[in-house]
Amino acid sequence: MAKDFTIRMIIDPKEKARLNFVIDALRSLSWVKPVLKKSAFLMLDSIKMNFERQGRPQKWASWSKRYKAWRDRIGAQGNILVLYAKYTPEFGRSRANAKKRGKIKTRSYNAELMKSILDTSKSLSLGARSWNIGTNVKYAATHQFGDPSRRIPARPFFLFQDIDVLKIGKMIETVINGIFNGKISAAIDVSKVM
Repeated sequence: MAKDFTIRMIIDPKEKARLNFVIDALRSLSWVKPVLKKSAFLMLDSIKMNFERQGRPQKWASWSKRYKAWRDRIGAQGNILVLYAKYTPEFGRSRANAKKRGKIKTRSYNAELMKSILDTSKSLSLGARSWNIGTNVKYAATHQFGDPSRRIPARPFFLFQDIDVLKIGKMIETVINGIFNGKISAAIDVSKVM
């Protein structure tokens, strides 16, 4: 059977004021939003690096022969999931459908998936206590998770590395230590410690 007990602490008045300051700073959570913003941008950098390195820690699967042949035919540039090209259908179903509608138009591919994520005005939602990074590109999930029925392998670009998570943890630790050590004021200037 549990017993009730009381702990009594005697705190030096100077330390009590400091302790109250720290408790108030942690309660106010005014330090959270700047830390969240910085961590969101660290994650965006990580996603960008995934595109640049064509997968991390494991390289993405290469293109199928058919897709590579199509890219070569239209003169596409760029790496996996980063396509730069202008393309006017010359034959096949796309050309036939376009002819029926009376429109044969040139399509431009301009690294749409990567740009949709790195354009923070569209991809980043920053709240008081959370952040979200996303994309509205229709084929994003297909590439993130793969589509076995269409023989498209997973190429996870929304993948954060352990080092990214450690950086964010260290940043939070630095800010909290700054609050405890009085290096960050109640008005909080997180930029001093990040």
